[in-house]
Amino acid sequence: RLAGRAALAQGVTEAAPDFAYLELDDSGLATACEAEDLDGIDRAGALREAAAALLAESTDVDRSAAEREVARAALARLFAYAQAIGA
Repeated sequence: RLAGRAALAQGVTEAAPDFAYLELDDSGLATACEAEDLDGIDRAGALREAAAALLAESTDVDRSAAEREVARAALARLFAYAQAIGA
């Protein structure tokens, strides 16, 4: 889910200074997104609407797999930013 993915990315960021080179390759990592995850972004307003639109796009079978993946990645990034700002 989004919280786990954000925690993984944060852990890699925190561990990176201990290594000469550390990069997270999350290309094979699937992220499950549910409506409850959107509360971690915002409960109302423009951010919530953007998150809801990205969630809808990420599950829209009329879109290509690449478009759905872009929407999932954007939603994960939005979640991570919202968590960083709220922390």
